[in-house]
Amino acid sequence: MAFRSRFPRTIGNETHSAPLPVSALGGTIGVFHAPRKAVLVMCMVMGTLASGALAQTPSVSITNTTRGGHTVFYVGDSWTVSITGGAANAAVQVCIPGSCSPEGYTDGSGNYTLSGYMSSGDVGTWNETWSVGGVTATPDPLTFYVYPSSAASCNLSSGAVPPVMYSLDFIDAYSGYLVYQSLGSGTISATLDPSGYCLMYGDSWDIEWPIAGQRTILSNYVDQWAFWDTGARPLNLNGFYPYISGAVVGVVAINVTNGDFWIVNVPIGLYIDYTYW
Repeated sequence: MAFRSRFPRTIGNETHSAPLPVSALGGTIGVFHAPRKAVLVMCMVMGTLASGALAQTPSVSITNTTRGGHTVFYVGDSWTVSITGGAANAAVQVCIPGSCSPEGYTDGSGNYTLSGYMSSGDVGTWNETWSVGGVTATPDPLTFYVYPSSAASCNLSSGAVPPVMYSLDFIDAYSGYLVYQSLGSGTISATLDPSGYCLMYGDSWDIEWPIAGQRTILSNYVDQWAFWDTGARPLNLNGFYPYISGAVVGVVAINVTNGDFWIVNVPIGLYIDYTYW
């Protein structure tokens, strides 16, 4: 005697009772065929799992398009924010402490760009959190700095007083010996604008014989170099006069906002002549 039996089967979120033909003689169970609707539900579930496995990992960056690549900006610099790796056609949002604002949508490849320039109201440190479709982009936060336009320069000035030092040697007319000297001297000062974002970093000297020099740090923004004729002369004075020598000081400052070095070379001369006493 043949009969048909129904066994409950569950596919997705639906329960189906699938008919299984049974042979009375051989007791063989036939092949089970799921209904078309169940197959559709299964495909939808698998598709959801596949898309969930490909999680979006957006990344964000900001570029100084005026000075190139820095995260340091000055008022007037242009900038571009770029997002890659986000979901396609998804909402973009940026948040700073206390507020969030929509900024548009990614394109079909999950990319996004926004450009502008820094104004005086942007001066300060910025920490921004960008997101695409609710997924936070890395780095979080995106940090950059905006300085006044004057901060881009060290406003370094320097000069020598006097630019040429004069020395006069007095020679005994009878013996030819050096009996007296009027030695020249001078100073070189270097000054930084105290309202700037720079510090006096150092100096370099190129001093010729017979000059000596000494550096004095008057403050964080003012250095001074004193130079003088040492009075040293060759043992044989014949053909020595007049003698011209010199010194050069390289005044060096560093901009603490971007690491740029500013160098001003200041020369000072020495002219040595003689007269008979």
